[in-house]
Amino acid sequence: ILTVDDDSGDGRASRLEWSCPSSGTYFVMVRHAQATRGTGCYALSIRAVQADDHGDDHLTATPVSPDGTGVSGYIEVPGDVDFFLFSAEANWSYLIRTARLTAEMDTVLVLYDLDGRTVLAEDDNSGGEGASRIEWSAPRSGTYFVAVRHASPEGTGGYELVIERTGYADDHGNDPPSATAVPTDGTLITGRIEVPGDLDYFSFPAKEGGEYTITTGELSPEMDTVLTLYGPDGRTVLAEDDNSGGGRASRIEWTCPASGRYFLAVRHARADGTGSYKLAISAVLRLREVGSFKPPGYALDIWVEGKFAYLVVGFFGLLVLDISDPAAPIQVGSYSTRDYARAVTVSGGYAYRADRGGGLVILDISDPMHPEEVAAFDTPGSAQDLFLSGGYAYVADSQGGLQIIDVSNPRSPRGVGSWATRGYAEGVYVSGRYAYLATGDVGLEIVDISDPTEPQGVGELDLPGEAHAVWVHGDYAYIAGGYRGLQVVDVSDPAGPELIGSLNTRGEAYGLFLAGSYLYLADYTAGLLVLSLADPAAPRPAAEFDTPGSAVAVFVSGDHAYVADREEGLRIIRLM
Repeated sequence: ILTVDDDSGDGRASRLEWSCPSSGTYFVMVRHAQATRGTGCYALSIRAVQADDHGDDHLTATPVSPDGTGVSGYIEVPGDVDFFLFSAEANWSYLIRTARLTAEMDTVLVLYDLDGRTVLAEDDNSGGEGASRIEWSAPRSGTYFVAVRHASPEGTGGYELVIERTGYADDHGNDPPSATAVPTDGTLITGRIEVPGDLDYFSFPAKEGGEYTITTGELSPEMDTVLTLYGPDGRTVLAEDDNSGGGRASRIEWTCPASGRYFLAVRHARADGTGSYKLAISAVLRLREVGSFKPPGYALDIWVEGKFAYLVVGFFGLLVLDISDPAAPIQVGSYSTRDYARAVTVSGGYAYRADRGGGLVILDISDPMHPEEVAAFDTPGSAQDLFLSGGYAYVADSQGGLQIIDVSNPRSPRGVGSWATRGYAEGVYVSGRYAYLATGDVGLEIVDISDPTEPQGVGELDLPGEAHAVWVHGDYAYIAGGYRGLQVVDVSDPAGPELIGSLNTRGEAYGLFLAGSYLYLADYTAGLLVLSLADPAAPRPAAEFDTPGSAVAVFVSGDHAYVADREEGLRIIRLM
C-alpha cells in the first residue's frame, strides 16, 4: 500500500495525488467506506500530470549555488511558480538569468528580499528571446529568493536558471583611470571599503605652491583607513599615512610641487578589513593683495567683465578700469551720475546702474573707453541694487520696494510691475520664479515673479541686524546682516523661509559673491572674508584679508577677488 484516502474529494468522494517513484504498472483498489454493508456506483478517473520539480513558495524553495551552475526547471501546469533560494554577500553583485528555454517558454524572474515576500527586482525579457535577466547588488548578507513563472497565465515550458556572483558594488574606482573626481573645498565624500582588498581612488586638481590637507573621518567601528597620495602619473607615491588623523583616521598635509591632477587612494589597514569612512580634501586658501586703484570718491560696487572692471564711485558715477594686469589697473573710461551711483550689473554690452534718486541708468559700453548713456528709468524710490534676469531688471528701490523694468530693449526700458516691501529694499537676487529681497531692519522678503506684471509676495522672515544683501544658492539664501554677520535661511519652501544658522563676523556683513564652493563676504572694516560652503547649511571661515578701507562689495573672476573698499577704492586680491 502506497497511499489511502477516504474523503479528500468533493463530499464523500476520494482523491489521491501521488508522485511515481519509478516506471511500471501500479494498482488502485476502490471500496465502500462501510466495508461490510455499503454498496453504490462511482466513476474512477486517473490523470497523469508532471510532478512539480521546485516548490511554489519561499518555504519550499530549491537551494541554488551562485557559482554560475545552471539548474533546470519546468513550469508543469498553468499558474505554476518555481521558487529558489541562494546566499548573497553584502555589496557583491549578482547576475540572475534564465537560459535554454523550450520553444513554448517565456520566463518572468522575480527577486525577493530576505523575508521571501518583498520584491526587489522583476524582469520579463531583458535576456532576449523570452529569457529574463536581473543584475543586482546585495544590500546586506543573507538568503534571498528567486521565483520563475511563465509570462502567460496559461503557459508551460522548461528553462534553466543561472545565478552568478559577478563582482562587488564598488562606490569608487580601484585604479587611477576610474578615480572619482573630488573638489578641494572640504566637501565630505562618503566611501566604503566593501570587500577585503578593495581600494577607493580619487582625483583632484592642485596648484603649484598650494597647501592641501587630506583627511578621513566619521569611520565606522570596524574601519581603519590608510591614505596614499600619488603624483599625476598615478603611480609615484608622494605621501602615505595611517593614523595621523587621530584614532584610526588618516591625515596628510601636503604642498603641491607643480600644478596638475593628483590621485589619492583609500584602503583598510588590514588586508581582510571592510568599513565606511568620509574623505575631505581642503585647499588652504591664501589671500594676497596684488593691486589697487584709488578713485576720487567712495568705491561702492564692482563688476568684472573680461579685462575690464566697472567701478561704482558714488557722486563720480561709473569708472572703467583696464585690469589686464591686476597689479596695475588703469582707468580708461568713465561716465558721471544723475544722482549717486550705487550698484552696477553688466550684460550684453550694456552697464545697468542703480543711481539711487536717479533710478535705473543704462549705458552702452560696447566701447568701454567711451561709455554712453542710452536710457534711464526714474524709479519712485531710491535705487540701491539691481538684478538682471530674462529681459527684466529687478531693482531694490529702498522705500519704493521692488521695481520690475522690462529691458529687453535696453534703449527703451519700461516699468511693468512692482511690489511694496515691508522694509526698505537694499539688495535683490533672482532665482527661478522668485525674487529675494534684503529689506534692511525687516530681513528677507520673497516675491513670486512668475508673472513680472503681477508680482506677489509669498514669504518673509524677520532677521536680526540690518539685511544689506542676499545671494541664493540651491535651497539656501545667504543674507549679509550688517553687525549681526551672515544669516543662513532655508528657502526650500519660499512661503515658509526658516533661519537655520548664522555666523558672526569681525566687521559688518555688507556684500556677497558666490563662486565655486566659496562664499565671499565684504565685511566692512574687517575686509574680505571667504567662507567654505562644503556644507551649504553651515558656512565656515576659510580665509580672510583685512583691507585698508571698508569693504562693501566683492566680485570674483578667475583667481582674483575685486573688492570695493569704500574710501580706499578698489583692492585686487589674488586667491592662492
